[in-house]
This record gives sequence, C-alpha cells and structure tokens, in this order.
Amino acid sequence: MNKNHQGSGRGAFARQMAQASSIGISFILAFALCVFLGYQADLWFGWHPWGKIAGVLYGVAAGVRNMWVLAKRYGGMDDHKNETPKDP
Repeated sequence: MNKNHQGSGRGAFARQMAQASSIGISFILAFALCVFLGYQADLWFGWHPWGKIAGVLYGVAAGVRNMWVLAKRYGGMDDHKNETPKDP
C-alpha cells in the first residue's frame, strides 16, 4: 500500500470528524447561551417560566441556523464562492 494514500485518508477522516464536531458544538453553545439568558431574564424580571421558554426557542433557532451555515460551508455549498465579481 502507498503510505501517502493512507495518510491522506486518515487526514480526510480527521478533518471530517473535526467539522462534524464543530457543527455539534456550535449548536450546543448557541442553545446553552440562549437558555442561560432566558433563565437570567426569569431571575431579573420575574418572568418565570417565560424567559426559559423564550430561551429554549431562540436557542433551538440559533443552533439550527449555525448548523445550516456550517453544513453549507463544509459541504461546499457556500453561496459567496460562486459569485462573479460585479463591475463598479
């Protein structure tokens, strides 16, 4: 077997795993931040349980948006790559 071929396969696999984990981490961080802010809103303003509910909804929306953007970028579907420069 060719050593270069094995190394590139492992490198590609490691790169794909890193990209997949960054997608998951971005979802979890967005969700956790929004839930935390909702919890703090409950404490500060006495909105129990509406702050947490809003935090969960915003967290899911932000997490899904982050996942979509990163999946497009890693999947090669970035909208800005294929644009032609516009003349001024």
